[in-house]
Formats: sequence, structure tokens, C-alpha cells
Amino acid sequence: MSNRRGFTLVEFLVVMAIAGVLFAALLNSLVVSGRVHDRQSARDRVQADVESVALSLATDLGRAGFLSDDPTAVTWLAQNWSATSYPTIRVASGAPYDDLTVRWGAEGGDCPSGAEASYAVGGQTICIRSVRYYVSDGRLYRELDEADPVEVLPYTVEAFQVFYGDRNGTWSSTPPASVLLSAVGVYLRVAAPYEGEAGCGTYPSSEVLAAYGSASTLGIPQATYGTCDGVLRLERVVGVGLANLQRY
Repeated sequence: MSNRRGFTLVEFLVVMAIAGVLFAALLNSLVVSGRVHDRQSARDRVQADVESVALSLATDLGRAGFLSDDPTAVTWLAQNWSATSYPTIRVASGAPYDDLTVRWGAEGGDCPSGAEASYAVGGQTICIRSVRYYVSDGRLYRELDEADPVEVLPYTVEAFQVFYGDRNGTWSSTPPASVLLSAVGVYLRVAAPYEGEAGCGTYPSSEVLAAYGSASTLGIPQATYGTCDGVLRLERVVGVGLANLQRY
């Protein structure tokens, strides 16, 4: 005769209760893990978009001016390219949004229809081209050769400020004399929808501006956010040396 017996009802209920608790804990852990993953993915997406715009800005600023080894073109530059006729960097100030236009001369090929001007110099054509960055209704736009503007960030832009570096390595909100201008910086801050809080604090942060100077020196208005639920704020500084020595 066997002495084995089955589970009693009480034992069965205890086991089911323990299993329920463990299952609930596991489910909660999965939900929390999913939310963390979603928040990180959202942050990575916004970061990637901001970095893409920063790269575009750096590329466009790096084009500023005109450089040629053609003696005829160099003579033309001396006669026609100046800070007044075709300013390499033109900024319409309006905190917290500046309006930035970068101009450059391009040799050879056909000029695009939106180019500001074209000149026959020697046996080639010089095109005066431009790109403009500006903020409208809280969105950042890029306009190449006066073509239709393209929205480059699908987030609210809180600040887009331009500042300047001179040949002594000093950064300021005031542009130096054209012959002393050696670099241009842009401060960009965006606010994006976010499940959580990642936007409180005072901006711009001293860490971001560490290589350039204080916010007041650079002419960047400070803003403090105490309530930031559902907002992710990211800031970026782009500083580019103007290597083209024939830019004036």
C-alpha cells in the first residue's frame, strides 16, 4: 500500500499565491525594463538628430569664404570679395534666436539657380553661394542658395546663438574686425517630448561652454527650468575655425 498523498487545498492555494507574486514581480520588471529601453531609445534618437545638425553646421561654416591658387581669381577676390560686398558670416541677432548666413565662393561647374551671383574669372566660373539657418515657430530651418527651406529638427528649439572667436583665441558675442575673425561658434538647445524628467536645471551649462567662456560673454541668455516632467533638453556647441585666409 502506498503512503503517498496529494496536495491539500491549502497547500495548493499557497503555491498559487507564491507563483502569482513571482509572476507579478517578473511582469513588473519587464514593464520597467521596457520603459527604460524606450526612454533610452528616445534620448538616443534626439541625440542623433542634434548631432546631425551639428555636423551640418560645422560643414557649412567650414566652407565660409573663398580660396584659390589661380592668380586671376586672387586678383578678383581682392577687388570684389570684402566684408561689405559679400560678408562671409552674416548674423541677424535676436536672442534667443540668431539668423545665420554663411557665404562661400565655389570654382568651376555650373552655378545652381539659387546662387547669389556668378562671375567669369579667367577660364572658369566663380559662384557666390550661401546657406542660411534660422528659427521660425520654434523650429530650425536650413535654406541653401535661397531654395525652399528645410526643417532640420523636429523638436522645439529654445536657443540658437552665434558667437565669434578672434585670432587671439578670445570668444565673444561681438564680432571682431573682419581681419581678426578666425572662428565662429553656435550654441543650440532643443526640448523634445520625453517620458520622464531630463530637462531640469540652468542652461547653458558651464560644462558645455567650458572651452569658450561664460554665457554672458558669449551673449547666450540663461534659462532655469524647475518643472520639466515630460521634457528632454539637449544642448550642443559647434565651434569652427575659418581656415580660409582669402575670406575678406
